Parts: sequence; C-alpha cells; structure tokens
Amino acid sequence: MTVFVTLDDMGNRINELEQSINDLKAEMGVEGTSSPLDPSKQKSDEAKQDEGSA
Repeated sequence: MTVFVTLDDMGNRINELEQSINDLKAEMGVEGTSSPLDPSKQKSDEAKQDEGSA
C-alpha cells in the first residue's frame, strides 16, 4: 500500500512541476508549447514521421 501512496505523491509532484513550468513559459511569452510527454503531441509527431518515410 505504501508504494501506491508514494507513486501517487510522485504523480502529484510531477503535475505541480509541469504547472510551474507552464506558468514560467507563460511569463516568458512562450505560451502554446506542449509538454514533451503530451501523448497527443507524440502521436501527431509519429504520424508526420510515418508520412515522411512513405
């Protein structure tokens, strides 16, 4: 049970870190960039690579 609590806590910290990064980007005027871990971005990039190799 402790492992799940630790993983949940780590997930919350990661979410807080991502939010802090997004806030900093917004302050710097770099809004609209997505997280490198954003699954929708990864899928669209993979599709572009597949199209380019055809």
